[in-house]
Amino acid sequence: MAVTVFRVQPVGHRWELRRDGTLLYSHGDRQRVIDNGEATAKGNRPSRFIVHRRDGSIEHETCYELDVTEVRFKTVPTTPMA
Repeated sequence: MAVTVFRVQPVGHRWELRRDGTLLYSHGDRQRVIDNGEATAKGNRPSRFIVHRRDGSIEHETCYELDVTEVRFKTVPTTPMA
C-alpha cells in the first residue's frame, strides 16, 4: 500500500497543507494548518506528516502506520478441489 505524504510548508505569508504535492488547505495561521494536516494524515493511513520551517528545513515528521484493527477481510467462497 502506498504511503501518502502530507506537508505543511510556507508560501509567502501563508502556510499550505499539501498531499503528494496537491494543495489541500491554505491559511495565514501556521498552527491551524498544522492541526488540520495532522488530523488529515491520521485519517489517511498509512501516511507521513512533515512540517517545514519558514527556511524550508524540516521541523518534524510523523509516520502514521496502518492500524491492523481497522483492516477488514473479505470472505471469498472457495470451490472444492476435485
